[in-house]
Amino acid sequence: ASSLGRYSSGLQLMIVALKNSSHALWVLSFFLGIGVVLFSSAIYYVEKLGCPDRTALALNMLSDGTNRTQLDHYTQECRLRPSKSNEYGICCTEFDAPVDFPTIIEA
Repeated sequence: ASSLGRYSSGLQLMIVALKNSSHALWVLSFFLGIGVVLFSSAIYYVEKLGCPDRTALALNMLSDGTNRTQLDHYTQECRLRPSKSNEYGICCTEFDAPVDFPTIIEA
């Protein structure tokens, strides 16, 4: 216990320094949190832009003589090769989340 006594003045100085800078640390933490939320939101929407419009695909028929829509073809392509992008874009779920990168909605 006597060996800790010689460090007590330095420890007290560190505690005083942390108390004096606590307001600045809270402001810094707040802005860091805002930055994390904004960055993750931007990534979410950029990721969502890579997914095709499922409504438009469901309305367009294929020109191969069958009674299938482009959505049927897109779904079949994604089932066969889920991690590859196809002519419609990347493979996404009905929630516009990429298939090979699950989101909170799918968890």
